[in-house]
Amino acid sequence: MNAEYDTAIASLGNYGVFVRRVTGLGQVTIAGTGVAANDIWPNGGLYPWMTGLTTLEVVSSSANDSAAGTGARTVTISGLDATYTEISSTVTMNGTTAVVIPIQFLRVNSISIASNGTSRRNEGTITVRDSPGGTARSIIPIASVADLSPAISKQAQYTVPANHTLLIYDIDIQINSSAGGGGQSKGADVLFYFASSNTSLPIRLPRALTCTDIGNGKSLDPKTQVPVLEKTDFGLRASYTSAAGVILSGSWEGLLFRRTA
Repeated sequence: MNAEYDTAIASLGNYGVFVRRVTGLGQVTIAGTGVAANDIWPNGGLYPWMTGLTTLEVVSSSANDSAAGTGARTVTISGLDATYTEISSTVTMNGTTAVVIPIQFLRVNSISIASNGTSRRNEGTITVRDSPGGTARSIIPIASVADLSPAISKQAQYTVPANHTLLIYDIDIQINSSAGGGGQSKGADVLFYFASSNTSLPIRLPRALTCTDIGNGKSLDPKTQVPVLEKTDFGLRASYTSAAGVILSGSWEGLLFRRTA
């Protein structure tokens, strides 16, 4: 896609003023089988949405992710405040010693590496968690090769800012593990779900995708566009896997619009 295409899309609907393209890429390793739900992010299980403003900290599993280290030196945490307004904070890493993030967050939509040393990647797993030493909220995993390092958190969860609409136009899922023994494939069902900030409203599961590790992954029909309203939590959830040890990737891409009225 390019800027001209984005502008053309933005002019077609009644969603407001086009702001930017937004993407989410998550990955989860599912140890068991059956219908136990796993949201697509490195920790698996159900993603722990915060219930109020939270003081957070960032820490690495490697001492090399530090101010003068060879790994990640600074990271930017992006998310929302108590009014669901977009905020961000860039902090200097201190290796395996946690650094408190100076502003509180209601949601963490991403972590990204802002600067790095000679290795050009994070050398440890970087985690944003409740301070001190609490629940993980977002994670940048590590890769053994610099060019394969994501440099951004691998989560398929996102919360739409206040006064905005997210128009999802692409969702992809793929199993990264090899086929099972005897020529049997591994399969997974993925739901994309929405949870309103209004706790009295139920989680909705309107659509599902199914894929196997034989052939290509499964994509949302490109003609389908799914609007996600302001203050709504959005994510991808694996509701079924046919075998243990499935490594499942899920990504989505959308356009963020700001309402004008």
